[in-house]
Amino acid sequence: MIRSMSQSEKATGKVTRRLLGTALPNPFTTAEALSFGIPRVTLHRLAKRGEIIPIARGLYERESEPAFDFDLAEIAAKIPVATICLTSALAEHGLSDAIPVKIDIAIPRGAWAPKMKAPVNWHRFELKTFDRGRNTRAIPGTSLAIGIYSAERTLADLARHPKKDQAELAEGIRRWLRRSGNNPAKLLRAAKELPGAEIQIRRILEILT
Repeated sequence: MIRSMSQSEKATGKVTRRLLGTALPNPFTTAEALSFGIPRVTLHRLAKRGEIIPIARGLYERESEPAFDFDLAEIAAKIPVATICLTSALAEHGLSDAIPVKIDIAIPRGAWAPKMKAPVNWHRFELKTFDRGRNTRAIPGTSLAIGIYSAERTLADLARHPKKDQAELAEGIRRWLRRSGNNPAKLLRAAKELPGAEIQIRRILEILT
């Protein structure tokens, strides 16, 4: 049985969409979305939920209400220390083509993880190293920001994660090395700050360089 929304629910939904809306044109291109700071993984999630409609390769259409990333907004609103990590961060940095089914989110070990509608894989990281390589980025169309680990920290975390695909790590390092200003020494410095990361990073660098 389909339940119709109450007037208060409709009003709340309109206010939320207005507050979190973006200034993207309609239709909009992938390049335009990226210029607003909306990563490809977010576009994929929005399209999967039907909030934007792919009408051609690299071109999307939305209804009169602007699209935004409900999942990241919910996570950031409920737990401000939440930080995008591992495969999800790798994708956000453009170092992987993977589209994770769930969003990899790090929180400090011992921190409470609230219930979410958003699809989340929680990862508990050591408190003493939690802030190393941690930055924040705005969630377009909102007043919220969410934490995200740097590309170097992300690669180091993947190197010390026993269940992660090492082929994914190798490809991420390959792409990272192609970017201006990056070199093996820079990545090794980041790896040395996280126990268990340096050996695997060094092995892959020896193969790639």
